[in-house]
Amino acid sequence: KRRMVSLFDSNPLLFLLLTVPFPDWLLDNPVTAVQYGSTEVCSLIFSLAGVPVLRNGLKFFLANTSIEVAKECSGIHSTLTIFIISLIAGHLFLPSFWRKVVLVLFALPIVCVTNGLRIAGLTLLAEYVDSSFLHGNLHRQGGMGFFLLALLLLYAVLRLLQRGQDRMGLSVKSP
Repeated sequence: KRRMVSLFDSNPLLFLLLTVPFPDWLLDNPVTAVQYGSTEVCSLIFSLAGVPVLRNGLKFFLANTSIEVAKECSGIHSTLTIFIISLIAGHLFLPSFWRKVVLVLFALPIVCVTNGLRIAGLTLLAEYVDSSFLHGNLHRQGGMGFFLLALLLLYAVLRLLQRGQDRMGLSVKSP
């Protein structure tokens, strides 16, 4: 039986390549994906909350507040961190190549969900409480809580993938 081997399985030291800064041209597509994904999540939250909003592409217009989900709102640093953590966690805790791929592929939707929650939350606070929420400390420094939420969601996916392996009789290292 042939086993698929990923690049990192053959030499774990290759993880050190992830410490090299990524060039901008390589980050353009992931940034755009997170930008649009976050916009969709934000739109869904507004819809579920019954918030009257007009949307035009990446822009939202509420009664007193208008925002644009800019590239700077994509959270590229937390996206890269969640991506790298998913690679390492998959390597350490999932023996199946395909389950490692699934874990890594979940990184982008998880970041979009948490980023969309953050954007919607700040916008709703600005709309219904005080407009300074869009430029205050919560906006500049509140990302850590959402990053921790992203880690929690990634951990939940990891545990689900491990349970699936338990049922199949594959060995699983517990985090």
